[in-house]
Amino acid sequence: MKNRSKQRHEANSTFRILMNESTRRLKLSSKKLGSCIEKARPYYESLEKAKVAQLECQAATLKYQRANEIHAAAKETVALAEQRFMSNSHEWQFDNAWQEMLNHATIKVMDAEKQKAESGAEHQKKAKVFEEAEKKH
Repeated sequence: MKNRSKQRHEANSTFRILMNESTRRLKLSSKKLGSCIEKARPYYESLEKAKVAQLECQAATLKYQRANEIHAAAKETVALAEQRFMSNSHEWQFDNAWQEMLNHATIKVMDAEKQKAESGAEHQKKAKVFEEAEKKH
């Protein structure tokens, strides 16, 4: 028990000595570099803002690309449904099931179009923010 207490006391003493020495070195470095750090801070802050803006712009780009792909696929679905109906118009009757399917596909196109427009606008906004952040640093 005494041995552990002694070891703990020695470890605490060593820690305090190291802590004091590290604090002294840090203060000395801060004194030497203090004005340099303050002068460089705005640059590094603007650099960080530019990195964040770039990441947000990239995310908006991916979102826009996905919306564009979904829109193209939805348009293709409608076109194929219409083409199938027209090619078999002599056999098919214009029934409720086909109309329901076409309505669903058309709604999907409209939703995808809306999402594409929204994500495109968001991408433009994020790209502008990134461009401005790049100019500042």
